Amino acid sequence: MKILSGLAVGALGLGSLVLAATFILPWAGGYGYAATFFYAYDYACPGKSAPLTQDNYRVFLLNRGCSLDDAAQDLAREYRKTPERVMALYRGEAQPQSADEVMITDAIRAELKQSFKPFALAANCKPGEICNEGLSPFWGDDVVSRLFAKAGDLYLGYAVPMFYDGLGMGAHHIAAVLASGPLAKGVLFVVYAIGAAFLLNFVWGLLRKAIS
Repeated sequence: MKILSGLAVGALGLGSLVLAATFILPWAGGYGYAATFFYAYDYACPGKSAPLTQDNYRVFLLNRGCSLDDAAQDLAREYRKTPERVMALYRGEAQPQSADEVMITDAIRAELKQSFKPFALAANCKPGEICNEGLSPFWGDDVVSRLFAKAGDLYLGYAVPMFYDGLGMGAHHIAAVLASGPLAKGVLFVVYAIGAAFLLNFVWGLLRKAIS
């Protein structure tokens, strides 16, 4: 009886951990992405005079250029507005003058905060949203497949915004740390180098076990 109770408690604990990880991983993935790609920003945007700010770094992570100004230039062509108008609408420094501008303002803010530029799954997909049927096309038409498709779509509806929230928080923290001076950048480099060494050692150990 004690063995069964122990197994039940263990299974419950394991299930709780898996469930918690399922809901935390999207946010952690976004944060980890932001926390590890600032050296890529230096490499892809050499000679930039503008400092690494939260906005500049976030639009870079979303593949929208090296700065908020670059992203505004791109969106200005898309929405037929001046870059200055795009920036004013994004920052709330100007009020939309029409219903069309209200929609454009919402779209601009979504694209600069919650949308990867090259990964739109459909032309009519709104920025930051799941396009069309989400995971549904990957499943069949039977009852069980539709159930899994629905569950997958519900999870993506939760996971995608959480990923972008984590990305935004990571961009904010990295920009704040790097603004404190070059010493912080050096410390981060050392931390990442140690982490990469541990990861490579772990992967190499797994490969050796698989080969032997």
